[in-house]
Amino acid sequence: MKTLLMTFGLLSMTSTFAATDCVGVPQATKVGEYGAQEPYLIVTLNNLDFRLGPSDDASAKARLAVATAALAANKPVMLRFFYHGDCATASADRAIPNSTQMLR
Repeated sequence: MKTLLMTFGLLSMTSTFAATDCVGVPQATKVGEYGAQEPYLIVTLNNLDFRLGPSDDASAKARLAVATAALAANKPVMLRFFYHGDCATASADRAIPNSTQMLR
């Protein structure tokens, strides 16, 4: 019984840490969809807009630099979201990625 409870506990914890990876070659990078009304840095992957963070945030600028380098090199970028089940939901929720990296 103790082993069964321990196994169930570990399984429930693993689903909490599930991550969604959104991968694609950036189609565009931009600052806000409506100019000054939405001051967010944004990257478009697979026809979905992903917020990288506010335009005055150093971490958001670093994520934008990775996305811009991937765009210039025509390489895929991966945005990882810890608390979203799929890329469309992360985009719709305007979630900020937990990590960003350019892939080979």
